[in-house]
Amino acid sequence: VIQGYRKCTGCDLAGQPHPQIRMKANVKFMVVSDSPSWQEEGKDRLMEGDAADFIKAAIKDAGLSVADGYYTTLVKAKKNDKFLSGAQISGCATYLQRELDLVKPAVIVALGAAAIKRFVPGIKGGTAELAGKVIYDPKLDASIVCGLNPMQIIFDPAKAEILQAVFEKVAEVLS
Repeated sequence: VIQGYRKCTGCDLAGQPHPQIRMKANVKFMVVSDSPSWQEEGKDRLMEGDAADFIKAAIKDAGLSVADGYYTTLVKAKKNDKFLSGAQISGCATYLQRELDLVKPAVIVALGAAAIKRFVPGIKGGTAELAGKVIYDPKLDASIVCGLNPMQIIFDPAKAEILQAVFEKVAEVLS
């Protein structure tokens, strides 16, 4: 869908793998994670590994189809530190904006603190308490559904229920 992001030089993550974005033909929702996981980096494709398995399970449990999603990241390369820098987010901003302009999703699922803050800048609270909250953005003509980083489930399996509730909210918004 978008060109150039795999060879991006916009920040200090230049030169690292920028995994392929995943999508099918009929996009009903867009999932935006903070950045690719180490497993996605290794496979050079998004939606690979543990985080992807948690997302796929939550989508299916909510009665949705994985094939109806467009899967991308706020920052196109795996982060080096615990948090993404402003420069990293800014460096990839034009690519995400192009994706939004091309896909025009009705629902955007923001998975992770940085993704949530990108779509809902003034929002207060942590990802666990914001998970499932829906905010309509008139400029994007899309409902933003907040969610947690699925990698948190590895450390706290109970958070799988939170992720499932997020995608149940997506199904509700789409119906």
